[in-house]
Amino acid sequence: MKESIIGVDMGPLILGDPAYPLLDWLIKAYPENQNTPNWQRNFNYRLSRARMTAEDTLGRWKGRFRRVLKRIDTAVRSACYLVAASCILHNICELRKDDFLEEWLEDVHNAVE
Repeated sequence: MKESIIGVDMGPLILGDPAYPLLDWLIKAYPENQNTPNWQRNFNYRLSRARMTAEDTLGRWKGRFRRVLKRIDTAVRSACYLVAASCILHNICELRKDDFLEEWLEDVHNAVE
């Protein structure tokens, strides 16, 4: 699962926030101050947009399948199947533009607090 980008083989990356360390498989924003070059600010902006997209998607998935907001008392293998199946169903619902009630997100926000 690697792709060559400007002659460099890149594997999958996880988008992290500033609290995480920079690792080979985890990418995070550059620290910003008044001397931060524009190309780093632009990178940070695009990384932030990508993270927001992922967070919004996960929020909608959790809103649609609220069972994942709580502890899943089952074998790891079964939990993996449950998560995979709910992701597939969520994607089908999104592609079909099925109704999504904004109030479902309230449960997601309340579960975080």
